[in-house]
Amino acid sequence: MNEKNGVVSEEAALDDYTKALLEALQPSGELFGDPGEEARLKVNELLSKASKEELTEPIVELFTFLLHYKHQHRFSPEAFGIDQKTLENLALKHQRIDEHLVSIGGRLTQALPIAADANDRVDAYLKEKDEVAPSGIELWDTILENQARIRAKLKMTDEEWNSFSGQIRHAVDSIETLADLIDLTPEAAASVARVTGEYRMRLTPYYTSLIMPGLVNDPVMLQSIPTGEMIDNAGIEIPPVAADHSPARLIDQFYPRVVTIKATNMCAMYCTHCLRIAHIGRKDRIYSREAYREALDYIRANERIRDILVTGGDAFVLPNSMLDWLLEQLDEID
Repeated sequence: MNEKNGVVSEEAALDDYTKALLEALQPSGELFGDPGEEARLKVNELLSKASKEELTEPIVELFTFLLHYKHQHRFSPEAFGIDQKTLENLALKHQRIDEHLVSIGGRLTQALPIAADANDRVDAYLKEKDEVAPSGIELWDTILENQARIRAKLKMTDEEWNSFSGQIRHAVDSIETLADLIDLTPEAAASVARVTGEYRMRLTPYYTSLIMPGLVNDPVMLQSIPTGEMIDNAGIEIPPVAADHSPARLIDQFYPRVVTIKATNMCAMYCTHCLRIAHIGRKDRIYSREAYREALDYIRANERIRDILVTGGDAFVLPNSMLDWLLEQLDEID
């Protein structure tokens, strides 16, 4: 792309967005009168900056003003003494200056409106977020009250509350305990009980303290407690998760060079969005070493495998001795 005497050569092509923009700026019918001295001075100022400065912003400002004036007052750039060739050269200059060759048409008619629309949505959210989606910092006093109430009802010591093992040991896995801790209404408790007949529920006391009592659509509650839609929505029954992607015991393989070892079904919390929640089982299980060996044998026999994810459930709930053994076995594989 060449430039001579401030004009970009015709080697550079205008994209369809820019062609459409230039077309939109063309005269559309006979006009009488004059755009006015104020508008003329403004355009001359913008044109001077766009022509002299090696920046994209002045070019965007000029085209924005011209397009707005065309839409609002029907005066085309020609009314300000700007011909088509000048506009084309400025469009090419914008594209040349931009590091990624972004066109003036793409930026002005596509990217900026999309960003403006997104900004409007964000502004609407920001106006009501403190009421509909307060942050944990804003709810901190309530969370501390929840924690004190839950710790007292579960008779948890400071050491138990602040330890992983204590949180697991006092995990909430019955609807009766849950209803007592977060003041579920009888109707809500009955609904959850109906769902937990099919889907396992467990959440830690700490996570329970993040649920705001009395808030029906509390986001933490929806993430951690099974809801009626999980069994009421009609759908097609599918085989156990990854049945068609499990080439060996405890192995899932969705990609040729990546496998997961489902090391346990245990987890501190069974999230409602978890893809394995329907097949997690009713009891916590640590699998036999024979089961792990079948998974390891599959990995040893497939030298194409590059990445191995040890998952679950949550693999970190396994005893350290089991994790050490499993990682040692993997480390020995070339």
